[in-house]
Amino acid sequence: MEWHTTVKISNAGFNIKHTDPILALGSCFSQEIGDCLEDAKFTICINPFGTLYHPEAIARVLDYGLGRQVWQPEFATMQQDVWYSWHHHGKVSDISEEGLQHQIESIHANLTLFLKSTKVIMITPGTAWAYRLKSSNEVVANCHKAPSQIFEKSMMRPEEISDCFHRMISHVREQYPDIVFVFTVSPVRHLRDGFHENQLSKSALLLGIQDVMEKNEQVFYFPSYEIMLDELRDYRFYASDKIHPSEEAVEYIWKRFRSWCMDESTETLIQEIKSVLSQLGHKAFHADTPQHQLFKERLRNQLDKLMSEYPEMDWEREKEELNEMQ
Repeated sequence: MEWHTTVKISNAGFNIKHTDPILALGSCFSQEIGDCLEDAKFTICINPFGTLYHPEAIARVLDYGLGRQVWQPEFATMQQDVWYSWHHHGKVSDISEEGLQHQIESIHANLTLFLKSTKVIMITPGTAWAYRLKSSNEVVANCHKAPSQIFEKSMMRPEEISDCFHRMISHVREQYPDIVFVFTVSPVRHLRDGFHENQLSKSALLLGIQDVMEKNEQVFYFPSYEIMLDELRDYRFYASDKIHPSEEAVEYIWKRFRSWCMDESTETLIQEIKSVLSQLGHKAFHADTPQHQLFKERLRNQLDKLMSEYPEMDWEREKEELNEMQ
């Protein structure tokens, strides 16, 4: 007897390999999957502007990376003696306006450079609800705990979401025509907007993305939202806040993602890397025994083999951990 409904997923029709640099933009779930990719030694840039939820805020990141928009001092705001940017998450902040601008210029320069080699862009919007500055009607990336009266809240309609992402893809492909786009709707619930309002929001995102897929080639959808909602609908698959997926749920969705868009050779390499990382976390009760020294020698040989076969990957952390292992 089946105790849950399995979301059927056809093969993506393309393969992500370790040689494909990935840019991940969007909600905290994009960070979760991005971390999984990073741990598996993929070259990835995760949310350079910080966590973003709204389609316009996400699309704007790429306009900056493409040089279509230049950050201006009027985009800055000071809240509780700290300078923030309306176009960035709160992690991009400084105690001085000059420090904020310097930080932002560095982030934008690195993003522009990374885009030159990017093969896959992953987009994970979290909500269609927008907070617009009444003074400019511009969607903010984060409210930075500013007074609520300076914002106007509204929900983006499906056709507006489609237009926003269609423009984003067109802008990117003017410079980088071969980039593949992968969309997925964040399974994280935005219950501060309300339960019904959250469902309306997710529906608008799904409809908008579907329209984008129908109008553009090399645009794909991975159903992380549907997997969470249907396969993992029990609260035991949520974190303690009952909003975010648990570690177990993230691991399960990460596994489904790999089977969707990665071939057998990539999966084999991921498992080899996982094995080494797992062994590096081993703590010996008796480090001086011949058995433990043999274990370290075998692990060193495994790591040396991976370093030799994949010199383009960064192995510095693993080498340091091995050298520090008791």
